[in-house]
Amino acid sequence: MYKKILVCLDRNQFQPFDYHQETEEALKSVGMNSGNNVFEFALQKMLQTPDVQVDVEENFFHRNELFLQKVEQINAEYDAMVLNTANILARWAKRTKLPEWSRALNKIKIPVYVLSLGAQSDSNYSLDFVQDIKKEASTFLRSILNTGGRIAIRGYFTAEVFQKLGFSDSDYTVTGCPSLYLNAGQNKIIKPELSSDKELKPVFNGDRLWFEPVFWPFYEKYPNSVFICQHYFYPLLYRPEDISDKWKDALANGLFIKLLAENRVQMFCDYLPWERYLKNNHFNFSVGGRIHGNVVSLLAGIPACIDAHDSRVREMAEFFNIPYVALKPDTDLYELYGQCDYDAFNNNLFGRFEYFRQWMHECGLPCFENMDYVNQKIEALQIPDPIIVSTPRQLEKINSSKSRKIKSRLYKILHFYWLRGKK
Repeated sequence: MYKKILVCLDRNQFQPFDYHQETEEALKSVGMNSGNNVFEFALQKMLQTPDVQVDVEENFFHRNELFLQKVEQINAEYDAMVLNTANILARWAKRTKLPEWSRALNKIKIPVYVLSLGAQSDSNYSLDFVQDIKKEASTFLRSILNTGGRIAIRGYFTAEVFQKLGFSDSDYTVTGCPSLYLNAGQNKIIKPELSSDKELKPVFNGDRLWFEPVFWPFYEKYPNSVFICQHYFYPLLYRPEDISDKWKDALANGLFIKLLAENRVQMFCDYLPWERYLKNNHFNFSVGGRIHGNVVSLLAGIPACIDAHDSRVREMAEFFNIPYVALKPDTDLYELYGQCDYDAFNNNLFGRFEYFRQWMHECGLPCFENMDYVNQKIEALQIPDPIIVSTPRQLEKINSSKSRKIKSRLYKILHFYWLRGKK
Protein backbone atom coordinates (compact mmCIF):
# COMPACT_ATOMS: atom_id res chain seq x y z
CA MET A 1 0.00 0.00 0.00
CA TYR A 2 1.26 3.47 -0.88
CA LYS A 3 2.52 5.52 2.07
CA LYS A 4 2.22 9.05 0.67
CA ILE A 5 -0.82 9.89 -1.45
CA LEU A 6 -1.84 13.21 -2.99
CA VAL A 7 -5.58 13.50 -3.55
CA CYS A 8 -6.71 16.30 -5.87
CA LEU A 9 -10.03 17.84 -4.85
CA ASP A 10 -11.85 21.10 -5.37
CA ARG A 11 -11.22 21.79 -1.69
CA ASN A 12 -10.09 20.12 1.53
CA GLN A 13 -13.30 18.56 2.82
CA PHE A 14 -12.02 18.37 6.39
CA GLN A 15 -11.87 22.17 6.66
CA PRO A 16 -15.05 24.24 7.17
CA PHE A 17 -16.20 26.03 4.05
CA ASP A 18 -15.75 29.81 4.13
CA TYR A 19 -19.15 31.31 3.32
CA HIS A 20 -17.62 34.79 3.33
CA GLN A 21 -15.88 34.17 0.01
CA GLU A 22 -16.99 36.17 -2.97
CA THR A 23 -19.49 34.30 -5.07
CA GLU A 24 -17.34 33.32 -8.04
CA GLU A 25 -14.46 32.11 -5.87
CA ALA A 26 -16.83 30.23 -3.59
CA LEU A 27 -18.49 28.42 -6.47
CA LYS A 28 -15.15 27.57 -8.07
CA SER A 29 -14.04 26.07 -4.77
CA VAL A 30 -16.90 23.55 -4.97
CA GLY A 31 -16.44 22.88 -8.68
CA MET A 32 -19.47 25.07 -9.50
CA ASN A 33 -21.75 22.54 -7.80
CA SER A 34 -21.95 21.90 -4.06
CA GLY A 35 -22.88 18.29 -4.81
CA ASN A 36 -19.19 17.74 -5.58
CA ASN A 37 -18.56 17.99 -1.84
CA VAL A 38 -20.34 14.67 -1.38
CA PHE A 39 -18.07 12.43 -3.45
CA GLU A 40 -15.00 14.42 -2.46
CA PHE A 41 -15.81 14.06 1.24
CA ALA A 42 -16.37 10.33 0.69
CA LEU A 43 -13.03 9.95 -1.08
CA GLN A 44 -11.09 11.88 1.53
CA LYS A 45 -12.80 9.94 4.32
CA MET A 46 -12.15 6.46 2.94
CA LEU A 47 -8.44 7.15 2.37
CA GLN A 48 -7.82 7.94 6.04
CA THR A 49 -5.62 5.47 7.92
CA PRO A 50 -2.87 6.02 10.52
CA ASP A 51 -0.32 4.26 8.30
CA VAL A 52 -0.74 6.47 5.21
CA GLN A 53 -0.08 10.18 4.72
CA VAL A 54 -2.91 11.68 2.67
CA ASP A 55 -2.48 15.29 1.52
CA VAL A 56 -4.97 17.39 -0.42
CA GLU A 57 -4.16 19.50 -3.47
CA GLU A 58 -7.02 21.99 -3.67
CA ASN A 59 -8.63 23.33 -6.80
CA PHE A 60 -6.57 21.32 -9.27
CA PHE A 61 -9.33 21.64 -11.84
CA HIS A 62 -9.40 25.46 -11.78
CA ARG A 63 -5.73 26.28 -11.14
CA ASN A 64 -3.95 24.21 -13.74
CA GLU A 65 -0.99 26.58 -14.07
CA LEU A 66 -0.33 26.51 -10.33
CA PHE A 67 -0.48 22.73 -10.44
CA LEU A 68 2.12 22.63 -13.22
CA GLN A 69 4.47 24.64 -11.04
CA LYS A 70 4.28 21.89 -8.40
CA VAL A 71 4.78 18.89 -10.68
CA GLU A 72 8.43 18.27 -9.80
CA GLN A 73 7.65 18.50 -6.09
CA ILE A 74 4.72 16.10 -6.47
CA ASN A 75 6.81 13.57 -8.37
CA ALA A 76 9.51 13.73 -5.71
CA GLU A 77 7.35 13.64 -2.58
CA TYR A 78 4.43 11.32 -3.33
CA ASP A 79 3.94 7.68 -4.26
CA ALA A 80 0.61 8.09 -6.03
CA MET A 81 -2.02 10.64 -7.01
CA VAL A 82 -5.81 10.27 -6.86
CA LEU A 83 -8.34 12.26 -8.91
CA ASN A 84 -12.12 12.32 -9.07
CA THR A 85 -13.17 13.78 -12.41
CA ALA A 86 -16.98 13.28 -12.63
CA ASN A 87 -18.56 14.04 -16.05
CA ILE A 88 -15.39 14.89 -17.97
CA LEU A 89 -16.19 12.93 -21.15
CA ALA A 90 -18.44 15.61 -22.62
CA ARG A 91 -18.52 18.38 -25.19
CA TRP A 92 -18.20 21.08 -22.52
CA ALA A 93 -14.69 19.81 -21.65
CA LYS A 94 -13.34 19.53 -25.18
CA ARG A 95 -11.78 22.94 -25.72
CA THR A 96 -10.12 23.64 -22.40
CA LYS A 97 -10.37 21.08 -19.60
CA LEU A 98 -9.42 17.90 -21.44
CA PRO A 99 -6.34 19.48 -23.09
CA GLU A 100 -5.32 21.27 -19.86
CA TRP A 101 -5.55 18.16 -17.71
CA SER A 102 -3.76 16.07 -20.34
CA ARG A 103 -0.91 18.57 -20.36
CA ALA A 104 -0.62 18.42 -16.57
CA LEU A 105 -0.87 14.64 -16.29
CA ASN A 106 1.74 14.11 -19.01
CA LYS A 107 4.27 15.60 -16.59
CA ILE A 108 3.31 13.30 -13.70
CA LYS A 109 5.76 10.44 -13.10
CA ILE A 110 3.85 8.65 -10.35
CA PRO A 111 0.76 6.44 -10.83
CA VAL A 112 -2.49 8.39 -11.19
CA TYR A 113 -5.75 6.76 -10.12
CA VAL A 114 -9.00 8.29 -11.34
CA LEU A 115 -12.29 7.49 -9.62
CA SER A 116 -15.86 8.05 -10.75
CA LEU A 117 -14.92 9.15 -14.25
CA GLY A 118 -18.10 9.67 -16.23
CA ALA A 119 -19.58 10.68 -19.56
CA GLN A 120 -22.34 13.21 -20.16
CA SER A 121 -25.14 12.87 -22.68
CA ASP A 122 -28.93 13.03 -22.77
CA SER A 123 -31.25 10.71 -20.89
CA ASN A 124 -31.51 8.41 -23.94
CA TYR A 125 -27.76 7.70 -23.81
CA SER A 126 -27.04 9.23 -27.21
CA LEU A 127 -23.48 8.59 -28.42
CA ASP A 128 -23.49 11.40 -30.97
CA PHE A 129 -20.97 13.44 -28.95
CA VAL A 130 -18.26 10.76 -28.82
CA GLN A 131 -16.77 11.36 -32.25
CA ASP A 132 -16.66 15.08 -31.57
CA ILE A 133 -14.50 14.66 -28.44
CA LYS A 134 -12.58 11.54 -29.51
CA LYS A 135 -9.16 13.14 -29.99
CA GLU A 136 -9.15 15.18 -26.77
CA ALA A 137 -10.80 12.48 -24.65
CA SER A 138 -8.49 9.72 -25.89
CA THR A 139 -5.42 11.85 -25.20
CA PHE A 140 -6.65 12.58 -21.69
CA LEU A 141 -7.39 8.95 -20.87
CA ARG A 142 -4.04 7.81 -22.27
CA SER A 143 -2.29 10.41 -20.13
CA ILE A 144 -3.74 8.68 -17.07
CA LEU A 145 -2.97 5.13 -18.15
CA ASN A 146 0.56 6.09 -19.21
CA THR A 147 1.40 6.94 -15.58
CA GLY A 148 0.83 3.30 -14.65
CA GLY A 149 -2.39 4.21 -12.89
CA ARG A 150 -5.93 2.95 -13.41
CA ILE A 151 -9.40 4.31 -14.13
CA ALA A 152 -12.65 3.53 -12.30
CA ILE A 153 -15.84 4.72 -14.01
CA ARG A 154 -19.37 5.55 -12.89
CA GLY A 155 -21.46 3.10 -14.84
CA TYR A 156 -22.15 1.09 -17.98
CA PHE A 157 -22.99 3.98 -20.28
CA THR A 158 -19.54 5.43 -19.63
CA ALA A 159 -18.13 1.97 -20.38
CA GLU A 160 -19.85 2.09 -23.76
CA VAL A 161 -18.28 5.51 -24.39
CA PHE A 162 -14.84 4.05 -23.58
CA GLN A 163 -15.44 1.32 -26.15
CA LYS A 164 -16.47 3.89 -28.77
CA LEU A 165 -13.27 5.82 -28.04
CA GLY A 166 -11.26 2.68 -28.85
CA PHE A 167 -10.40 1.48 -25.35
CA SER A 168 -10.66 -2.11 -24.17
CA ASP A 169 -12.16 -3.69 -21.04
CA SER A 170 -8.74 -3.83 -19.40
CA ASP A 171 -8.43 -0.03 -19.53
CA TYR A 172 -11.19 0.66 -17.00
CA THR A 173 -13.31 -0.84 -14.21
CA VAL A 174 -16.95 -0.03 -13.52
CA THR A 175 -17.22 0.76 -9.80
CA GLY A 176 -19.88 3.48 -9.51
CA CYS A 177 -19.33 6.75 -7.65
CA PRO A 178 -17.59 6.69 -4.22
CA SER A 179 -20.26 9.01 -2.81
CA LEU A 180 -22.56 6.09 -2.06
CA TYR A 181 -19.72 4.24 -0.32
CA LEU A 182 -19.27 7.07 2.19
CA ASN A 183 -20.66 4.83 4.97
CA ALA A 184 -18.73 1.75 3.77
CA GLY A 185 -21.76 0.33 2.02
CA GLN A 186 -23.79 0.03 5.22
CA ASN A 187 -26.78 2.13 4.16
CA LYS A 188 -30.24 0.63 4.20
CA ILE A 189 -33.36 2.49 3.13
CA ILE A 190 -36.38 1.59 5.23
CA LYS A 191 -39.36 3.33 3.68
CA PRO A 192 -41.90 4.38 6.34
CA GLU A 193 -45.55 3.64 5.67
CA LEU A 194 -47.41 6.93 5.20
CA SER A 195 -51.15 6.87 5.77
CA SER A 196 -51.88 9.94 3.65
CA ASP A 197 -50.45 12.56 1.36
CA LYS A 198 -50.33 15.01 4.27
CA GLU A 199 -47.57 12.97 5.96
CA LEU A 200 -45.22 13.44 3.02
CA LYS A 201 -42.39 15.88 3.82
CA PRO A 202 -40.29 16.15 0.65
CA VAL A 203 -36.92 17.79 0.03
CA PHE A 204 -36.58 19.00 -3.55
CA ASN A 205 -33.49 19.59 -5.70
CA GLY A 206 -32.55 20.18 -9.32
CA ASP A 207 -32.96 22.99 -11.81
CA ARG A 208 -36.21 21.70 -13.31
CA LEU A 209 -38.02 21.93 -9.99
CA TRP A 210 -36.94 25.54 -9.67
CA PHE A 211 -36.83 27.02 -13.16
CA GLU A 212 -39.91 25.36 -14.67
CA PRO A 213 -43.06 27.04 -13.28
CA VAL A 214 -45.13 23.93 -13.99
CA PHE A 215 -43.51 22.33 -10.94
CA TRP A 216 -44.10 25.22 -8.53
CA PRO A 217 -47.45 23.85 -7.27
CA PHE A 218 -45.39 21.18 -5.43
CA TYR A 219 -44.21 23.85 -2.98
CA GLU A 220 -47.76 24.96 -2.23
CA LYS A 221 -49.11 21.44 -1.91
CA TYR A 222 -46.34 20.45 0.50
CA PRO A 223 -45.90 23.44 2.86
CA ASN A 224 -43.26 21.57 4.90
CA SER A 225 -41.09 20.93 1.85
CA VAL A 226 -37.76 22.65 1.18
CA PHE A 227 -35.66 23.30 -1.89
CA ILE A 228 -31.90 22.69 -1.62
CA CYS A 229 -29.91 24.42 -4.31
CA GLN A 230 -26.39 23.32 -5.29
CA HIS A 231 -25.21 26.37 -7.21
CA TYR A 232 -27.53 29.21 -8.11
CA PHE A 233 -28.58 30.41 -4.66
CA TYR A 234 -25.14 31.01 -3.16
CA PRO A 235 -25.21 34.83 -3.56
CA LEU A 236 -28.90 34.98 -2.70
CA LEU A 237 -28.36 33.24 0.66
CA TYR A 238 -24.82 34.08 1.72
CA ARG A 239 -23.46 36.98 -0.35
CA PRO A 240 -26.38 39.26 -1.31
CA GLU A 241 -23.93 42.10 -2.01
CA ASP A 242 -22.65 40.00 -4.93
CA ILE A 243 -26.01 39.82 -6.66
CA SER A 244 -25.86 41.15 -10.21
CA ASP A 245 -28.41 41.31 -13.00
CA LYS A 246 -27.80 37.71 -14.00
CA TRP A 247 -29.10 36.53 -10.60
CA LYS A 248 -32.16 38.74 -10.39
CA ASP A 249 -34.47 36.49 -12.39
CA ALA A 250 -34.43 34.18 -9.36
CA LEU A 251 -36.25 36.92 -7.46
CA ALA A 252 -38.65 38.23 -10.05
CA ASN A 253 -41.33 35.57 -9.70
CA GLY A 254 -41.56 35.89 -5.90
CA LEU A 255 -41.12 32.15 -5.23
CA PHE A 256 -37.64 32.56 -3.76
CA ILE A 257 -38.78 35.37 -1.46
CA LYS A 258 -41.73 33.33 -0.28
CA LEU A 259 -39.65 30.26 0.53
CA LEU A 260 -36.88 32.33 2.09
CA ALA A 261 -39.36 33.94 4.48
CA GLU A 262 -40.57 30.48 5.42
CA ASN A 263 -37.02 29.12 5.86
CA ARG A 264 -37.53 26.70 2.98
CA VAL A 265 -34.48 27.34 0.79
CA GLN A 266 -31.00 26.08 1.63
CA MET A 267 -27.58 25.55 0.12
CA PHE A 268 -24.77 23.64 1.84
CA CYS A 269 -21.09 23.70 0.90
CA ASP A 270 -20.07 21.15 3.56
CA TYR A 271 -21.31 17.58 3.57
CA LEU A 272 -21.75 17.06 7.33
CA PRO A 273 -24.13 20.03 7.97
CA TRP A 274 -26.12 19.00 4.88
CA GLU A 275 -26.68 15.48 6.18
CA ARG A 276 -27.32 16.81 9.70
CA TYR A 277 -29.99 19.21 8.41
CA LEU A 278 -31.85 16.43 6.58
CA LYS A 279 -31.83 14.15 9.63
CA ASN A 280 -32.78 16.81 12.15
CA ASN A 281 -35.74 18.02 10.09
CA HIS A 282 -37.15 14.52 9.51
CA PHE A 283 -37.72 14.67 5.76
CA ASN A 284 -39.09 11.44 4.36
CA PHE A 285 -38.73 11.75 0.57
CA SER A 286 -36.09 13.30 -1.71
CA VAL A 287 -37.04 14.19 -5.28
CA GLY A 288 -35.17 15.95 -8.06
CA GLY A 289 -32.57 15.89 -10.79
CA ARG A 290 -29.41 16.46 -8.70
CA ILE A 291 -27.85 13.05 -8.26
CA HIS A 292 -25.70 13.98 -5.28
CA GLY A 293 -28.48 15.97 -3.66
CA ASN A 294 -30.41 12.71 -3.61
CA VAL A 295 -27.32 10.75 -2.55
CA VAL A 296 -27.04 12.88 0.61
CA SER A 297 -30.62 11.96 1.41
CA LEU A 298 -29.96 8.27 0.83
CA LEU A 299 -26.89 8.45 3.08
CA ALA A 300 -29.14 10.02 5.72
CA GLY A 301 -31.56 7.10 5.37
CA ILE A 302 -34.19 9.05 3.41
CA PRO A 303 -35.93 7.41 0.41
CA ALA A 304 -35.08 9.19 -2.84
CA CYS A 305 -36.33 9.20 -6.42
CA ILE A 306 -34.18 10.62 -9.20
CA ASP A 307 -35.55 12.85 -11.94
CA ALA A 308 -33.50 11.21 -14.70
CA HIS A 309 -33.06 14.19 -17.02
CA ASP A 310 -29.67 13.22 -18.46
CA SER A 311 -27.21 10.33 -18.74
CA ARG A 312 -25.25 11.30 -15.62
CA VAL A 313 -28.11 10.85 -13.21
CA ARG A 314 -29.73 7.96 -15.04
CA GLU A 315 -26.45 6.02 -15.21
CA MET A 316 -25.83 6.30 -11.47
CA ALA A 317 -29.45 5.54 -10.63
CA GLU A 318 -29.33 2.37 -12.71
CA PHE A 319 -25.96 1.25 -11.38
CA PHE A 320 -27.00 1.62 -7.75
CA ASN A 321 -30.65 0.54 -8.23
CA ILE A 322 -32.03 3.90 -7.09
CA PRO A 323 -35.63 4.51 -8.22
CA TYR A 324 -35.86 7.04 -11.04
CA VAL A 325 -38.51 8.58 -13.30
CA ALA A 326 -38.94 11.31 -15.86
CA LEU A 327 -40.70 13.72 -13.52
CA LYS A 328 -43.83 15.42 -14.89
CA PRO A 329 -45.89 18.34 -13.54
CA ASP A 330 -48.86 16.06 -12.93
CA THR A 331 -46.79 13.47 -11.05
CA ASP A 332 -48.51 12.48 -7.82
CA LEU A 333 -45.64 12.49 -5.35
CA TYR A 334 -47.49 10.43 -2.76
CA GLU A 335 -48.25 7.80 -5.40
CA LEU A 336 -44.65 7.97 -6.60
CA TYR A 337 -43.44 7.46 -3.03
CA GLY A 338 -45.59 4.36 -2.76
CA GLN A 339 -44.18 2.94 -5.99
CA CYS A 340 -40.52 3.35 -5.04
CA ASP A 341 -38.86 0.08 -4.06
CA TYR A 342 -35.47 -0.04 -2.35
CA ASP A 343 -34.95 -3.79 -2.07
CA ALA A 344 -32.47 -3.91 -4.96
CA PHE A 345 -30.62 -0.87 -3.60
CA ASN A 346 -30.38 -2.42 -0.14
CA ASN A 347 -29.43 -5.88 -1.40
CA ASN A 348 -26.70 -4.75 -3.80
CA LEU A 349 -25.00 -1.75 -2.19
CA PHE A 350 -22.64 -3.61 0.12
CA GLY A 351 -21.57 -6.00 -2.64
CA ARG A 352 -20.81 -3.06 -4.92
CA PHE A 353 -18.81 -1.44 -2.12
CA GLU A 354 -16.79 -4.63 -1.60
CA TYR A 355 -15.98 -4.74 -5.32
CA PHE A 356 -14.93 -1.10 -5.21
CA ARG A 357 -12.82 -1.72 -2.11
CA GLN A 358 -11.08 -4.63 -3.85
CA TRP A 359 -10.26 -2.33 -6.77
CA MET A 360 -8.81 0.24 -4.35
CA HIS A 361 -6.63 -2.43 -2.73
CA GLU A 362 -5.42 -3.67 -6.13
CA CYS A 363 -4.34 -0.09 -6.78
CA GLY A 364 -2.46 0.10 -3.48
CA LEU A 365 -4.97 2.58 -2.03
CA PRO A 366 -6.52 2.38 1.45
CA CYS A 367 -10.29 2.10 1.76
CA PHE A 368 -11.68 2.22 5.30
CA GLU A 369 -8.78 0.18 6.67
CA ASN A 370 -9.37 1.23 10.27
CA MET A 371 -12.96 2.24 10.96
CA ASP A 372 -12.25 3.32 14.54
CA TYR A 373 -9.58 5.70 13.28
CA VAL A 374 -11.87 7.00 10.50
CA ASN A 375 -14.79 7.55 12.87
CA GLN A 376 -12.60 9.40 15.36
CA LYS A 377 -11.26 11.57 12.56
CA ILE A 378 -14.76 12.50 11.41
CA GLU A 379 -16.08 13.07 14.94
CA ALA A 380 -13.23 15.47 15.59
CA LEU A 381 -14.18 17.70 12.66
CA GLN A 382 -15.72 20.98 13.71
CA ILE A 383 -17.93 21.83 10.73
CA PRO A 384 -20.60 24.37 11.73
CA ASP A 385 -23.96 24.93 10.09
CA PRO A 386 -24.01 27.78 7.57
CA ILE A 387 -25.80 30.98 8.55
CA ILE A 388 -28.11 32.48 5.94
CA VAL A 389 -27.58 36.24 5.94
CA SER A 390 -30.17 37.31 3.35
CA THR A 391 -33.54 38.62 4.37
CA PRO A 392 -36.51 39.47 2.14
CA ARG A 393 -36.11 43.14 3.05
CA GLN A 394 -32.43 43.13 2.11
CA LEU A 395 -33.13 41.51 -1.23
CA GLU A 396 -35.78 44.10 -1.98
CA LYS A 397 -33.20 46.83 -1.45
CA ILE A 398 -30.76 45.11 -3.80
CA ASN A 399 -33.42 44.93 -6.47
CA SER A 400 -34.28 48.63 -6.23
CA SER A 401 -32.69 49.20 -9.65
CA LYS A 402 -35.56 47.38 -11.36
CA SER A 403 -38.16 49.32 -13.30
CA ARG A 404 -40.77 51.13 -11.23
CA LYS A 405 -43.50 48.73 -12.25
CA ILE A 406 -41.52 45.63 -11.37
CA LYS A 407 -40.08 47.27 -8.26
CA SER A 408 -43.54 48.18 -6.99
CA ARG A 409 -44.82 44.63 -7.46
CA LEU A 410 -41.70 43.11 -5.92
CA TYR A 411 -41.80 45.51 -2.96
CA LYS A 412 -45.33 44.41 -2.07
CA ILE A 413 -44.29 40.76 -2.17
CA LEU A 414 -41.13 41.38 -0.18
CA HIS A 415 -42.83 43.55 2.41
CA PHE A 416 -45.64 41.04 2.92
CA TYR A 417 -43.29 38.13 3.49
CA TRP A 418 -40.93 40.17 5.63
CA LEU A 419 -43.83 41.10 7.91
CA ARG A 420 -44.95 37.50 7.89
CA GLY A 421 -41.47 36.39 8.90
CA LYS A 422 -41.44 38.89 11.80
CA LYS A 423 -44.59 37.42 13.34
